Amino acid sequence: MPLRAAAKLAGWLWALCLLTAGAALAACPGEQAAFLPSADFTGSLAIENGVAYVADGGYGLRILDVGNPAAPRELAVFPSGHRARDVAVVGAYAYLADGRAGLRVLDISNPGQPREVGRLASWGDAQGVASDGIYVYLADGPGGLRIIDVTAPEQPRQLGSLPSRQASRGLYVDEKTVYLADGFGGLRAVDVSVPEEPRERAWLGSLDECLAVTVQGALAYVADGVAGLRILDISDVDALRETGRLASHDSTRHVFVAGKRAYVSDRAGGYRVIDVEDEYDPRQIGALSDGYLGYRSLVRGDWAYLAAGYNGLAVLNVAGCTPPKEQQEAGYYSGGYFWARWSPASGLVMTLSW
Repeated sequence: MPLRAAAKLAGWLWALCLLTAGAALAACPGEQAAFLPSADFTGSLAIENGVAYVADGGYGLRILDVGNPAAPRELAVFPSGHRARDVAVVGAYAYLADGRAGLRVLDISNPGQPREVGRLASWGDAQGVASDGIYVYLADGPGGLRIIDVTAPEQPRQLGSLPSRQASRGLYVDEKTVYLADGFGGLRAVDVSVPEEPRERAWLGSLDECLAVTVQGALAYVADGVAGLRILDISDVDALRETGRLASHDSTRHVFVAGKRAYVSDRAGGYRVIDVEDEYDPRQIGALSDGYLGYRSLVRGDWAYLAAGYNGLAVLNVAGCTPPKEQQEAGYYSGGYFWARWSPASGLVMTLSW
């Protein structure tokens, strides 16, 4: 075989290897490793130290050993007083947003034997919760945002509150600012530096129903129901500004962000993985839809834990969703040159000359 033809063939064989590697890297999300059926409605979860705390609606709080993600093992169930909607875990305590049963403080120092040590009645319908171990921030539905002192877990004590514009659904605490997903009332940035006097600093109207929010750096990612995923520049908290948007396939309920990936729970639209490296142009790179209802998720290492509503809890391998490095090669042969590159953004680009 002439040298020129051999070099050309070698170049194309190498390119085929790149394409094969690219396809493997693109397996995102990967296979389901485990599935736990819901006893009512799996709507939220928290994970700490290899233990998952799963809010399962009217059934209660389910506590699972997920040290082996492929084989979750139930340790205990704490019964709900109404509907367990969300949970936050700090140290030896779990803070359960239990619908109309309000805030429940659980001692989980022994995860196999959770016990209630404190409670605070709801003003509406406790739906979202976050805590730093000193304060609990409760999205209490029509009851608005409530700030609760939990330094004495047996006696949770409200310090301040902010009325809802419609129904407070979820929240994210970023130092002294709470970003409040207030349903049809939009997204609100609330100054909580004085817990007794929370003060709204900024507001951005919802395009549908603001259900959840998360923050990474100077960006907020908002789950806005049928309006989809919205990305906001919050570098100036007093002037929230949308930079990008991704349409929903049904109703975007929640978003979890890790690095350059957003994991979007899109209800009947499934579980979607979004490249958010460019906040002006978010792009879907993978999805699971058949049989996967997406309500909320967490990612820990190579595993995503998806709260799939009436379906239950799914554990998915997302190792392939990590941004792959660009692969590049160049070389010479007698009488010519070849150059090739593969990246998830541009695919395969190759040049042969002789």
